[in-house]
Amino acid sequence: MARYPRPQDKLARWALQRAQDWQQATNIGLSEEQVAQLLTRAQEFALALREHAAAVAAARAALTHKNRQRARLRRLLTGLIGAIDAHASLTGDPGVYTRAMLDAPKAPATRPAPAVPTLAAMGLDTAGQVLLVVEATTGGSAVFEIERQAVGLDGRCGPWAFIAATASKRFVDADAPRGVAAASYRVRTRLTNGKTSEWTLPQSVPYGPLVRAQPGAAERPSGGSQVAPAGAKKTPEGAGKTPAGGGLVA
Repeated sequence: MARYPRPQDKLARWALQRAQDWQQATNIGLSEEQVAQLLTRAQEFALALREHAAAVAAARAALTHKNRQRARLRRLLTGLIGAIDAHASLTGDPGVYTRAMLDAPKAPATRPAPAVPTLAAMGLDTAGQVLLVVEATTGGSAVFEIERQAVGLDGRCGPWAFIAATASKRFVDADAPRGVAAASYRVRTRLTNGKTSEWTLPQSVPYGPLVRAQPGAAERPSGGSQVAPAGAKKTPEGAGKTPAGGGLVA
């Protein structure tokens, strides 16, 4: 347990008060010289504390003044150097910067075209939607453009069609085509400066074989028998039945 306060302001006030109290007190084990020394030290610390607070306030004011003057100087320099740049541009004289002892401004750096992304995963879900997962390192501020190509039942490929531009690396094609053998997808990256990567190699999602009923295929009768497979021979009516005489019908 502290016998006296630790914060500076409280310590100064507490020490001054105790010095004054102990001057009036008797028989507490302190001499007059000791109490007088405490009073002097407390007064000196209180004075130093006030001087420090004033110095801190002055330093803050000086820092604010310095920052303000620096900002004014920078604004002026920016305007003057801009005037020199304009003069050099208008006159086409490269010696302007030599005479002004300034470096000529550098041409702005151009951001390179992005790398080709990767179609890391692709497949059909139970609802018939196609999920695409893209992997790419873009540094942010990029979108992925996605195109789709339908592959017909005859194996012919249709034209590429734009379907989405998204910043997400996961995309669900909820409008996947129907009645086709497969759908191919490709992706590229587009930056905010308009630069694009090359397209990824196309990847296809097969829709599986399409079963068609052959002309003349038997339909399911009311008795519940199965539909005859495509190409199966029909059993002549009455074949396999046993007549009253016990022989098979030819």
